[in-house]
Formats: sequence, C-alpha cells, structure tokens
Amino acid sequence: MRAIFIHLSAILAVGLAIYFPLLDIILAAIYIYVIWREGCYCRLRCGRITMAAVAIIWQLPGYLLAGAILLSVESVAQFSYYFIFMLELWDTPVLPLFSLLPDWTWLDRPLYYYLLFLTAPLLSLLYYSPEFIKKD
Repeated sequence: MRAIFIHLSAILAVGLAIYFPLLDIILAAIYIYVIWREGCYCRLRCGRITMAAVAIIWQLPGYLLAGAILLSVESVAQFSYYFIFMLELWDTPVLPLFSLLPDWTWLDRPLYYYLLFLTAPLLSLLYYSPEFIKKD
C-alpha cells in the first residue's frame, strides 16, 4: 500500500514539476531513491516472497498496459488508443529521466517508447534490489 501511495504521489508531484526546468528531473531522481529506501524498509519487515509480491502488485498496472500494447490486445477495445497514454501516465515519475537520453529511433519509434515497456519491470527490480544486498 505504501509503494502505491508513493507512486501516485510521485505522479502528481512530477506532473506538476514538469513546468519548472530541472525540478522534474530532481523529483524523478528523488523518487528512484525513495523507492529503493522503501524496498530497504520492506526488506527489514517482510520476507522475500512478500517483498516480491509487493514489487509486482505495485507495478501491475504498468505490466498490464505494456502487455496489452505488446500483445495487440488494445485493438479489441474501443478506447485502446489510450493505452499508450495510460502507460505514459503510469510511468510519469520517471519520464523526466528519459529526456536525458539521446533522441535515437529504432524501427521508426523513439527510444523512450521502448523504455516505457521496461519501466514497470525495472521499477519492480529496483524495489526488490535491497534483497540482493548481503544482510549483516
């Protein structure tokens, strides 16, 4: 529940900070740190399975949207053309970091388009990464 609250708060904070140069990038970096610290906190309180479940459930909307787009499920629904927008909205806390990347294209799509699909697994891995650190 805390991870989802952090994520939703970051969507709002970073979304509002986009209008101020560099503030959105700073907030995105702080978000990355806060998620990692939340993973550290969860590591102390929960077991591996619980921590993995939280990491997956927390990013479930991102997994579902990315999966729907990649598997062309979006062609079934009438509002399917909004799926990529919803995925971008879900990934708003880290989108400012994408602006730091080069503007390469691959298969007629910009690099950030492909990164949108990797964001949910990477954030889940970031949350779970404290588990890889050796406990004292």
